[in-house]
Amino acid sequence: MGRASWGQSKPTSTTRIGWGIRQLHLHTSAHLRPNLGVSVRVNGNTNAFYLLNVHAFYSPTDALRIRMGRLITAKPAITPVWLMDSVDRAAVETLWNRRTIGADGHDFGLDIQYALSRWTWTIFLHNGDGHWNRARGNFNPNLGPANATDQTNQRGAAISLRTSWTSPHRRPVRIHAHTSYNGSRNPNTELDGVGRTYRSYGAQLHWGALPGSQPIRLKLDVSAIHYASVEGFAERQHARDP
Repeated sequence: MGRASWGQSKPTSTTRIGWGIRQLHLHTSAHLRPNLGVSVRVNGNTNAFYLLNVHAFYSPTDALRIRMGRLITAKPAITPVWLMDSVDRAAVETLWNRRTIGADGHDFGLDIQYALSRWTWTIFLHNGDGHWNRARGNFNPNLGPANATDQTNQRGAAISLRTSWTSPHRRPVRIHAHTSYNGSRNPNTELDGVGRTYRSYGAQLHWGALPGSQPIRLKLDVSAIHYASVEGFAERQHARDP
């Protein structure tokens, strides 16, 4: 997706005007059966391409879907690329990602979704850290017993829940609610060098959720993160004050 931009930085007294490509998504999927397959999405950004999303999916019924891999799922302010009118995600979603599971909003885990005509429920069991590094989010141990943990002591994990409701009107209203707990203490949550567990809550209101459905579309996102306190943080801060 491309855009024209104008930027000004007061600290450095610089101004820049120009055109650019924000990002490029390439998506493909392979079906072993109509309800079973693999999905892969590649993202192009900052002069490089990287694997963004790769997961297997299985739908035993029309209402039930199961996915496993690295994916984007139950979290606040989630808006798929194909439902975005502009060239980037809302700032509230980007900031939430950077302070929780990672900047691109994806994580490794198992996602189960049950959808009816108006309601959708999703549960996501995941690592809590979407980083590809094997010592962090991408737990991919070798078969040898000496490398069963990649020399990493990590017992925390995460769980996320999300529900959605769509009104039956011609211009539908869509409401989402989300809650999650992350016990991974990954580097995105660090305070004074110490990772923290957290609970998160969020809600989203869409009026005209589908692109092109109406001339004016509105979206409201509300997100909150409650981090666990870091023992001794106040004492360390006092010791560093002059």
